[in-house]
Amino acid sequence: MENKTEIKFYSGTRKIGGTVISIEYGDNRIILDFGRGITPLGFAADNISRDIIKKYLRLGILPKIDGFYSENDILDEMKILPLEKYGKITKVFISHLHLDHMQHMGLIDNNIEVYMTEESLKLYSILEKIGEGVIGERAYNIIHYGETLKFGDICVTSLRVDHDVMGATAYFVKTPDLTVLYSGDLRLSGSHPEWTLNMAHEAEKLGVNLLILESTTVGNEAMQVEASKEAPSGEKNLTLRIVEELKEKNEIAFFNIYHRNIDRIMEFYEASKKLKRKLVLELATAYIAKNTIDINDFYVIEEEKLELNKFNKEVIDFYNNAKKLCLENINLEGYEYLVQNSFDNIIKLLDIDFGKAVYIHSNGTPLGDYDPSYNGMKEFLRKLNIEYKYIGSTGHATPKDLKYLAEIIKPNWFIPIHGFYPENIHINCGIRFLPEEGKTYVFNSQFTVHNAQ
Repeated sequence: MENKTEIKFYSGTRKIGGTVISIEYGDNRIILDFGRGITPLGFAADNISRDIIKKYLRLGILPKIDGFYSENDILDEMKILPLEKYGKITKVFISHLHLDHMQHMGLIDNNIEVYMTEESLKLYSILEKIGEGVIGERAYNIIHYGETLKFGDICVTSLRVDHDVMGATAYFVKTPDLTVLYSGDLRLSGSHPEWTLNMAHEAEKLGVNLLILESTTVGNEAMQVEASKEAPSGEKNLTLRIVEELKEKNEIAFFNIYHRNIDRIMEFYEASKKLKRKLVLELATAYIAKNTIDINDFYVIEEEKLELNKFNKEVIDFYNNAKKLCLENINLEGYEYLVQNSFDNIIKLLDIDFGKAVYIHSNGTPLGDYDPSYNGMKEFLRKLNIEYKYIGSTGHATPKDLKYLAEIIKPNWFIPIHGFYPENIHINCGIRFLPEEGKTYVFNSQFTVHNAQ
Protein backbone atom coordinates (compact mmCIF):
# COMPACT_ATOMS: atom_id res chain seq x y z
CA MET A 1 0.00 0.00 0.00
CA GLU A 2 1.34 3.44 -0.94
CA ASN A 3 2.37 5.60 2.02
CA LYS A 4 0.60 8.89 2.54
CA THR A 5 1.12 11.64 5.08
CA GLU A 6 -1.28 11.34 8.00
CA ILE A 7 -2.05 14.22 10.35
CA LYS A 8 -3.84 13.98 13.66
CA PHE A 9 -4.79 16.74 16.10
CA TYR A 10 -4.86 15.34 19.62
CA SER A 11 -5.53 18.64 21.36
CA GLY A 12 -5.50 22.41 21.02
CA THR A 13 -7.79 22.99 18.04
CA ARG A 14 -10.52 25.04 19.74
CA LYS A 15 -8.85 26.32 22.87
CA ILE A 16 -5.78 28.30 23.82
CA GLY A 17 -3.11 25.79 24.71
CA GLY A 18 -2.64 22.09 25.02
CA THR A 19 -1.36 21.86 21.45
CA VAL A 20 -0.43 18.32 20.34
CA ILE A 21 -0.20 17.50 16.61
CA SER A 22 1.06 14.33 14.91
CA ILE A 23 2.46 14.13 11.36
CA GLU A 24 3.26 10.61 10.18
CA TYR A 25 4.70 9.11 7.02
CA GLY A 26 5.64 5.44 6.69
CA ASP A 27 7.57 4.27 9.74
CA ASN A 28 8.31 7.76 11.05
CA ARG A 29 6.27 10.25 13.01
CA ILE A 30 6.83 13.66 14.55
CA ILE A 31 4.79 15.27 17.33
CA LEU A 32 4.56 19.06 17.35
CA ASP A 33 4.38 20.43 20.90
CA PHE A 34 3.21 18.66 24.02
CA GLY A 35 1.57 21.23 26.26
CA ARG A 36 -1.30 21.48 28.67
CA GLY A 37 -4.30 23.73 28.29
CA ILE A 38 -6.37 25.26 31.06
CA THR A 39 -8.47 22.59 32.76
CA PRO A 40 -11.18 22.85 35.43
CA LEU A 41 -9.11 20.61 37.71
CA GLY A 42 -7.62 22.53 40.58
CA PHE A 43 -4.65 20.40 41.59
CA ALA A 44 -1.04 21.21 40.79
CA ALA A 45 1.24 18.94 38.81
CA ASP A 46 3.68 18.35 41.64
CA ASN A 47 3.71 14.55 41.84
CA ILE A 48 6.95 13.55 40.14
CA SER A 49 6.40 9.78 40.24
CA ARG A 50 5.79 8.02 36.94
CA ASP A 51 2.34 7.03 38.24
CA ILE A 52 1.22 10.54 37.36
CA ILE A 53 1.09 9.40 33.72
CA LYS A 54 -1.55 6.77 34.48
CA LYS A 55 -3.57 9.33 36.44
CA TYR A 56 -3.30 12.00 33.76
CA LEU A 57 -4.28 9.54 31.03
CA ARG A 58 -7.36 8.49 33.00
CA LEU A 59 -8.38 12.12 33.51
CA GLY A 60 -7.77 13.07 29.89
CA ILE A 61 -5.05 15.56 30.83
CA LEU A 62 -2.58 13.59 28.71
CA PRO A 63 -3.60 12.51 25.18
CA LYS A 64 -3.86 8.80 24.44
CA ILE A 65 -1.12 8.41 21.83
CA ASP A 66 0.03 5.00 20.66
CA GLY A 67 3.77 4.39 20.94
CA PHE A 68 4.36 7.34 23.25
CA TYR A 69 4.38 5.83 26.73
CA SER A 70 6.07 2.70 28.09
CA GLU A 71 4.22 -0.45 29.18
CA ASN A 72 4.90 0.50 32.82
CA ASP A 73 3.18 3.88 32.40
CA ILE A 74 -0.17 2.72 31.02
CA LEU A 75 -2.96 0.31 31.98
CA ASP A 76 -4.36 -2.42 29.72
CA GLU A 77 -7.88 -0.98 29.86
CA MET A 78 -6.62 2.29 28.39
CA LYS A 79 -6.25 0.55 25.00
CA ILE A 80 -3.05 2.41 24.18
CA LEU A 81 -0.25 0.69 22.29
CA PRO A 82 2.95 1.01 24.36
CA LEU A 83 6.22 2.19 22.86
CA GLU A 84 7.69 -1.30 23.11
CA LYS A 85 5.04 -2.67 20.71
CA TYR A 86 4.64 0.29 18.38
CA GLY A 87 7.41 -0.33 15.86
CA LYS A 88 7.60 3.21 14.45
CA ILE A 89 10.10 5.97 15.25
CA THR A 90 8.79 9.13 16.92
CA LYS A 91 10.49 12.51 17.44
CA VAL A 92 8.98 15.47 19.32
CA PHE A 93 9.51 19.15 18.45
CA ILE A 94 8.72 21.92 20.96
CA SER A 95 7.99 25.33 19.42
CA HIS A 96 8.58 27.39 22.59
CA LEU A 97 8.64 27.23 26.37
CA HIS A 98 5.17 28.37 27.37
CA LEU A 99 3.39 25.82 29.51
CA ASP A 100 0.57 25.31 27.05
CA HIS A 101 3.11 24.04 24.52
CA MET A 102 5.65 22.13 26.65
CA GLN A 103 4.41 21.42 30.17
CA HIS A 104 4.12 17.64 29.64
CA MET A 105 7.30 17.06 27.64
CA GLY A 106 9.01 15.43 30.64
CA LEU A 107 6.40 12.64 30.64
CA ILE A 108 7.30 11.44 27.15
CA ASP A 109 9.07 8.08 27.18
CA ASN A 110 12.82 8.66 27.52
CA ASN A 111 13.50 6.58 24.41
CA ILE A 112 11.81 9.28 22.31
CA GLU A 113 13.99 12.26 21.38
CA VAL A 114 12.63 15.75 22.14
CA TYR A 115 13.98 18.78 20.24
CA MET A 116 13.91 22.52 20.89
CA THR A 117 16.02 25.49 19.85
CA GLU A 118 19.31 26.30 21.56
CA GLU A 119 17.82 29.46 23.13
CA SER A 120 14.89 27.45 24.47
CA LEU A 121 17.21 24.90 26.02
CA LYS A 122 19.25 27.69 27.65
CA LEU A 123 16.08 29.12 29.17
CA TYR A 124 14.88 25.68 30.24
CA SER A 125 18.11 25.02 32.15
CA ILE A 126 17.46 28.24 34.11
CA LEU A 127 13.81 27.31 34.71
CA GLU A 128 14.87 23.98 36.18
CA LYS A 129 17.08 25.78 38.71
CA ILE A 130 14.23 27.99 39.93
CA GLY A 131 11.87 25.05 40.33
CA GLU A 132 9.96 25.47 37.07
CA GLY A 133 11.19 22.37 35.29
CA VAL A 134 8.59 19.95 34.01
CA ILE A 135 7.63 16.68 35.68
CA GLY A 136 10.08 13.90 34.87
CA GLU A 137 13.76 13.81 34.04
CA ARG A 138 15.12 13.48 30.52
CA ALA A 139 17.67 14.88 28.10
CA TYR A 140 16.69 17.34 25.35
CA ASN A 141 18.14 17.82 21.89
CA ILE A 142 18.81 20.99 19.91
CA ILE A 143 17.58 21.99 16.47
CA HIS A 144 19.24 25.23 15.33
CA TYR A 145 17.39 28.00 13.51
CA GLY A 146 17.49 27.24 9.80
CA GLU A 147 18.61 23.66 10.39
CA THR A 148 16.85 20.75 8.68
CA LEU A 149 16.75 17.35 10.39
CA LYS A 150 15.73 14.25 8.44
CA PHE A 151 14.00 11.24 9.96
CA GLY A 152 13.20 8.60 7.36
CA ASP A 153 11.04 10.42 4.79
CA ILE A 154 10.20 13.34 7.10
CA CYS A 155 12.30 16.54 7.08
CA VAL A 156 11.86 19.19 9.79
CA THR A 157 13.25 22.73 9.48
CA SER A 158 13.27 25.32 12.28
CA LEU A 159 12.26 28.85 11.19
CA ARG A 160 12.70 31.53 13.83
CA VAL A 161 9.71 33.66 14.90
CA ASP A 162 9.15 36.41 17.44
CA HIS A 163 7.01 35.57 20.45
CA ASP A 164 7.05 36.78 24.05
CA VAL A 165 9.53 34.10 25.12
CA MET A 166 13.06 33.48 23.92
CA GLY A 167 13.75 30.59 21.55
CA ALA A 168 10.41 30.50 19.71
CA THR A 169 10.28 28.78 16.32
CA ALA A 170 7.90 27.68 13.60
CA TYR A 171 8.47 24.30 11.95
CA PHE A 172 8.43 23.54 8.23
CA VAL A 173 7.74 19.83 7.71
CA LYS A 174 8.28 18.10 4.36
CA THR A 175 7.22 14.57 3.44
CA PRO A 176 7.22 12.94 -0.02
CA ASP A 177 3.65 14.11 -0.68
CA LEU A 178 3.09 17.16 1.54
CA THR A 179 4.65 20.32 2.97
CA VAL A 180 3.33 21.67 6.27
CA LEU A 181 4.14 24.87 8.12
CA TYR A 182 3.28 24.87 11.83
CA SER A 183 3.41 28.45 13.10
CA GLY A 184 3.68 27.78 16.81
CA ASP A 185 2.87 31.10 18.51
CA LEU A 186 4.08 34.29 16.85
CA ARG A 187 3.58 38.03 16.50
CA LEU A 188 4.52 41.06 14.45
CA SER A 189 4.10 43.58 17.29
CA GLY A 190 7.14 42.52 19.28
CA SER A 191 10.79 43.50 19.50
CA HIS A 192 11.77 41.52 16.41
CA PRO A 193 9.00 41.52 13.78
CA GLU A 194 11.69 40.81 11.17
CA TRP A 195 12.09 37.27 12.53
CA THR A 196 8.44 36.46 11.90
CA LEU A 197 8.40 38.20 8.52
CA ASN A 198 11.56 36.36 7.43
CA MET A 199 9.89 33.07 8.42
CA ALA A 200 6.85 33.88 6.29
CA HIS A 201 8.93 34.81 3.24
CA GLU A 202 11.14 31.74 3.62
CA ALA A 203 8.08 29.50 3.91
CA GLU A 204 6.63 31.06 0.76
CA LYS A 205 9.85 30.18 -1.09
CA LEU A 206 9.77 26.62 0.22
CA GLY A 207 6.13 26.20 -0.83
CA VAL A 208 3.48 25.38 1.77
CA ASN A 209 0.64 22.98 1.00
CA LEU A 210 -0.83 23.19 4.50
CA LEU A 211 -0.47 26.04 7.00
CA ILE A 212 -1.33 25.25 10.63
CA LEU A 213 -1.79 28.72 12.08
CA GLU A 214 -2.40 29.95 15.61
CA SER A 215 -5.57 32.06 16.00
CA THR A 216 -5.40 33.22 19.61
CA THR A 217 -6.57 36.79 18.97
CA VAL A 218 -9.48 35.93 16.67
CA GLY A 219 -12.74 36.86 18.38
CA ASN A 220 -16.31 35.61 18.26
CA GLU A 221 -17.23 37.63 15.18
CA ALA A 222 -16.23 36.86 11.62
CA MET A 223 -12.88 38.43 10.84
CA GLN A 224 -13.68 41.22 8.39
CA VAL A 225 -10.32 42.98 8.39
CA GLU A 226 -7.76 43.95 5.82
CA ALA A 227 -4.32 42.44 6.08
CA SER A 228 -1.69 44.61 7.79
CA LYS A 229 0.57 46.58 5.50
CA GLU A 230 3.33 47.03 8.05
CA ALA A 231 4.33 45.68 11.43
CA PRO A 232 2.88 47.51 14.47
CA SER A 233 5.10 48.56 17.36
CA GLY A 234 3.27 47.30 20.44
CA GLU A 235 6.27 46.01 22.38
CA LYS A 236 8.64 48.77 21.32
CA ASN A 237 6.77 51.59 23.08
CA LEU A 238 5.87 49.64 26.21
CA THR A 239 8.62 51.18 28.36
CA LEU A 240 7.34 54.65 27.46
CA ARG A 241 3.79 53.65 28.36
CA ILE A 242 4.91 52.45 31.80
CA VAL A 243 6.84 55.68 32.39
CA GLU A 244 3.92 57.82 31.24
CA GLU A 245 1.56 56.01 33.62
CA LEU A 246 3.80 56.39 36.68
CA LYS A 247 5.73 59.62 36.24
CA GLU A 248 3.14 61.78 38.03
CA LYS A 249 2.17 59.18 40.64
CA ASN A 250 3.56 59.57 44.14
CA GLU A 251 2.60 56.05 45.21
CA ILE A 252 3.88 52.52 45.24
CA ALA A 253 3.67 50.65 41.93
CA PHE A 254 3.37 46.87 41.62
CA PHE A 255 3.68 44.95 38.38
CA ASN A 256 2.72 41.46 37.28
CA ILE A 257 4.65 39.90 34.38
CA TYR A 258 5.38 36.43 33.06
CA HIS A 259 9.08 36.14 33.75
CA ARG A 260 9.74 33.91 30.77
CA ASN A 261 9.24 37.10 28.77
CA ILE A 262 12.81 38.41 28.94
CA ASP A 263 11.96 41.54 26.93
CA ARG A 264 9.33 42.46 29.51
CA ILE A 265 11.80 42.18 32.39
CA MET A 266 14.11 44.51 30.48
CA GLU A 267 11.31 46.99 29.81
CA PHE A 268 10.42 47.32 33.50
CA TYR A 269 14.12 47.61 34.30
CA GLU A 270 14.49 50.47 31.81
CA ALA A 271 11.31 52.11 33.10
CA SER A 272 12.63 51.99 36.67
CA LYS A 273 15.75 53.86 35.53
CA LYS A 274 13.76 56.56 33.74
CA LEU A 275 11.45 56.95 36.75
CA LYS A 276 14.36 56.86 39.23
CA ARG A 277 12.57 54.11 41.14
CA LYS A 278 14.23 51.12 42.74
CA LEU A 279 13.34 47.91 40.88
CA VAL A 280 12.35 45.08 43.24
CA LEU A 281 12.09 41.58 41.78
CA GLU A 282 10.93 38.23 43.05
CA LEU A 283 13.78 35.74 43.40
CA ALA A 284 12.93 33.59 40.38
CA THR A 285 12.65 36.60 38.08
CA ALA A 286 15.84 38.13 39.47
CA TYR A 287 17.76 34.94 38.75
CA ILE A 288 16.41 34.79 35.18
CA ALA A 289 17.34 38.44 34.65
CA LYS A 290 20.87 37.94 35.94
CA ASN A 291 21.43 34.97 33.63
CA THR A 292 19.82 36.27 30.44
CA ILE A 293 20.23 40.05 30.30
CA ASP A 294 22.98 40.31 32.96
CA ILE A 295 21.67 43.20 35.05
CA ASN A 296 22.60 43.68 38.70
CA ASP A 297 21.16 46.94 40.01
CA PHE A 298 17.90 45.70 41.48
CA TYR A 299 16.63 44.43 44.81
CA VAL A 300 15.35 40.93 45.52
CA ILE A 301 12.28 40.55 47.71
CA GLU A 302 13.37 39.15 51.04
CA GLU A 303 11.73 35.87 51.92
CA GLU A 304 10.79 35.07 55.49
CA LYS A 305 11.47 31.42 54.77
CA LEU A 306 13.16 30.47 51.51
CA GLU A 307 11.79 27.32 49.83
CA LEU A 308 15.07 25.42 49.88
CA ASN A 309 13.52 22.34 48.28
CA LYS A 310 12.35 24.39 45.29
CA PHE A 311 15.50 26.22 44.27
CA ASN A 312 18.84 24.94 42.99
CA LYS A 313 21.93 25.65 45.13
CA GLU A 314 23.10 28.24 42.57
CA VAL A 315 19.84 30.15 43.05
CA ILE A 316 20.16 30.03 46.84
CA ASP A 317 23.75 31.30 46.65
CA PHE A 318 22.55 34.09 44.34
CA TYR A 319 19.84 35.02 46.85
CA ASN A 320 22.25 35.05 49.79
CA ASN A 321 24.53 37.50 47.95
CA ALA A 322 21.79 39.72 46.48
CA LYS A 323 20.60 43.13 47.71
CA LYS A 324 17.38 42.24 49.50
CA LEU A 325 14.39 44.30 50.52
CA CYS A 326 11.65 43.33 52.94
CA LEU A 327 8.21 44.23 51.60
CA GLU A 328 7.08 45.52 54.98
CA ASN A 329 9.84 48.15 54.85
CA ILE A 330 8.68 49.93 51.71
CA ASN A 331 5.46 51.36 53.10
CA LEU A 332 6.83 54.78 54.07
CA GLU A 333 8.61 55.52 50.81
CA GLY A 334 6.64 53.39 48.42
CA TYR A 335 6.83 55.93 45.61
CA GLU A 336 10.53 55.13 45.33
CA TYR A 337 9.87 51.54 44.28
CA LEU A 338 8.65 49.51 41.32
CA VAL A 339 7.82 46.14 42.85
CA GLN A 340 7.07 42.84 41.12
CA ASN A 341 4.07 40.93 42.42
CA SER A 342 3.06 37.72 40.65
CA PHE A 343 -0.44 36.39 41.13
CA ASP A 344 0.90 33.49 43.20
CA ASN A 345 2.23 36.08 45.66
CA ILE A 346 -0.65 38.55 45.57
CA ILE A 347 -1.66 37.69 49.14
CA LYS A 348 1.63 39.29 50.28
CA LEU A 349 0.16 42.70 49.45
CA LEU A 350 -1.73 42.40 52.72
CA ASP A 351 1.61 42.76 54.53
CA ILE A 352 2.28 46.21 53.06
CA ASP A 353 0.88 49.35 54.65
CA PHE A 354 0.28 51.78 51.80
CA GLY A 355 -2.03 54.69 51.27
CA LYS A 356 -2.34 54.50 47.51
CA ALA A 357 -1.03 51.98 45.02
CA VAL A 358 -1.29 50.96 41.38
CA TYR A 359 -1.04 47.41 40.05
CA ILE A 360 0.24 47.14 36.48
CA HIS A 361 -0.90 43.93 34.88
CA SER A 362 1.51 43.28 32.02
CA ASN A 363 0.60 39.89 30.54
CA GLY A 364 1.35 37.99 33.72
CA THR A 365 -0.98 35.23 34.87
CA PRO A 366 -3.93 35.13 34.98
CA LEU A 367 -3.97 36.37 31.40
CA GLY A 368 -7.65 37.07 30.88
CA ASP A 369 -11.21 36.35 31.91
CA TYR A 370 -11.13 32.90 30.32
CA ASP A 371 -9.02 32.00 33.39
CA PRO A 372 -11.25 31.75 36.51
CA SER A 373 -8.52 33.44 38.59
CA TYR A 374 -8.63 36.66 36.55
CA ASN A 375 -11.76 38.16 38.07
CA GLY A 376 -10.63 36.98 41.49
CA MET A 377 -7.41 38.96 41.11
CA LYS A 378 -9.27 42.13 40.13
CA GLU A 379 -11.71 41.75 43.04
CA PHE A 380 -8.83 41.27 45.50
CA LEU A 381 -7.17 44.47 44.27
CA ARG A 382 -10.47 46.36 44.46
CA LYS A 383 -10.91 45.38 48.10
CA LEU A 384 -7.43 46.69 48.88
CA ASN A 385 -8.24 49.93 47.01
CA ILE A 386 -5.38 49.28 44.58
CA GLU A 387 -5.82 50.76 41.12
CA TYR A 388 -5.71 48.09 38.40
CA LYS A 389 -4.01 49.11 35.16
CA TYR A 390 -3.31 46.95 32.13
CA ILE A 391 -0.15 47.94 30.27
CA GLY A 392 1.00 45.10 28.08
CA SER A 393 1.57 43.77 24.62
CA THR A 394 0.31 40.42 23.44
CA GLY A 395 2.61 37.66 22.29
CA HIS A 396 0.16 36.78 19.53
CA ALA A 397 -0.42 38.19 16.07
CA THR A 398 -3.53 40.33 15.63
CA PRO A 399 -6.21 39.19 13.15
CA LYS A 400 -4.83 41.69 10.61
CA ASP A 401 -1.32 40.34 11.06
CA LEU A 402 -2.48 36.73 10.78
CA LYS A 403 -4.01 37.56 7.41
CA TYR A 404 -0.89 39.43 6.37
CA LEU A 405 1.40 36.51 7.23
CA ALA A 406 -0.88 33.89 5.70
CA GLU A 407 -1.12 35.84 2.46
CA ILE A 408 2.67 36.06 2.25
CA ILE A 409 2.95 32.29 2.78
CA LYS A 410 0.19 31.49 0.25
CA PRO A 411 -0.76 27.97 1.42
CA ASN A 412 -3.05 25.68 -0.55
CA TRP A 413 -4.89 24.83 2.65
CA PHE A 414 -4.84 26.28 6.15
CA ILE A 415 -5.96 25.02 9.53
CA PRO A 416 -6.44 27.64 12.28
CA ILE A 417 -5.89 26.28 15.81
CA HIS A 418 -4.98 27.56 19.29
CA GLY A 419 -8.02 29.83 19.63
CA PHE A 420 -11.64 29.77 20.67
CA TYR A 421 -13.04 30.86 17.29
CA PRO A 422 -10.97 29.28 14.48
CA GLU A 423 -14.04 29.39 12.22
CA ASN A 424 -13.83 33.18 12.19
CA ILE A 425 -10.47 33.50 10.49
CA HIS A 426 -10.52 34.04 6.73
CA ILE A 427 -7.63 34.65 4.36
CA ASN A 428 -7.58 35.46 0.66
CA CYS A 429 -5.69 32.34 -0.34
CA GLY A 430 -5.99 28.69 0.50
CA ILE A 431 -8.92 26.58 1.62
CA ARG A 432 -9.75 26.61 5.32
CA PHE A 433 -10.24 23.27 7.04
CA LEU A 434 -11.39 22.76 10.65
CA PRO A 435 -10.32 19.31 11.88
CA GLU A 436 -11.86 17.26 14.64
CA GLU A 437 -9.61 16.20 17.49
CA GLY A 438 -8.78 12.51 17.56
CA LYS A 439 -9.41 11.87 13.84
CA THR A 440 -6.64 11.05 11.38
CA TYR A 441 -6.56 12.98 8.12
CA VAL A 442 -4.85 12.09 4.85
CA PHE A 443 -4.06 14.73 2.25
CA ASN A 444 -3.79 13.04 -1.14
CA SER A 445 -2.25 14.29 -4.38
CA GLN A 446 -5.49 16.09 -5.36
CA PHE A 447 -5.49 17.68 -1.92
CA THR A 448 -8.85 16.43 -0.82
CA VAL A 449 -9.36 15.45 2.79
CA HIS A 450 -10.84 12.28 4.13
CA ASN A 451 -10.54 10.21 7.28
CA ALA A 452 -7.80 7.62 7.10
CA GLN A 453 -9.11 4.07 7.09
